[in-house]
Amino acid sequence: MTIRRQPVANWGERWKAFRESIWGLLLVIVVIGGIYTGIFTPTEAAAMSAVYAFFVAVFVYKDMSLAKVPKVLLDPPT
Repeated sequence: MTIRRQPVANWGERWKAFRESIWGLLLVIVVIGGIYTGIFTPTEAAAMSAVYAFFVAVFVYKDMSLAKVPKVLLDPPT
């Protein structure tokens, strides 16, 4: 089995990938920064990260519509 290398990304492709991932990267900075600065405890950071991830998924990345939120929250896990 051989694994082929992908071509090296140019600066435009790198910048585009960074722009698309900035919201996810900010979550780590906000959680770690909030804990270290004493803004919130680790438990509060977990709750805050869940709310942040919800807003990013619904309003930024648009992975889920607002109409589907009640169904997702009320359906038992499978």
